[in-house]
Amino acid sequence: MINERGDVTGKLHQWDAFLAVTKVKRISERKQIVVFRCLKPVFGLPGSATIDISRDSMVAYLKEGKKVITARWDGRLGVWREGCAVQLSDNGWILCESVSDFEDNVGILPEFQQTDSQL
Repeated sequence: MINERGDVTGKLHQWDAFLAVTKVKRISERKQIVVFRCLKPVFGLPGSATIDISRDSMVAYLKEGKKVITARWDGRLGVWREGCAVQLSDNGWILCESVSDFEDNVGILPEFQQTDSQL
């Protein structure tokens, strides 16, 4: 694991992922997530820069077979923790493993309000 200063803490576990979703933005009355705030792993370790990815781009990445995971900040230890794998359901929803297929659902991640940049 890597803390906010970039120091290795504990046992090092590399992330085999293209993106790690850390926050989401929804339109309250819709079941879709409209923007995903992500870290881009660098050499298998959590990167420090964030990037905002539109839902359409996230769907395209998943259709291309790019591996996307979720990640949560563990403030107690000061490290990013790898979460679940994100996938595209047959019905077009963006989901974590073993979550019902009725809406976008990537687990319990914080919501954010302002979008910085979008791809």
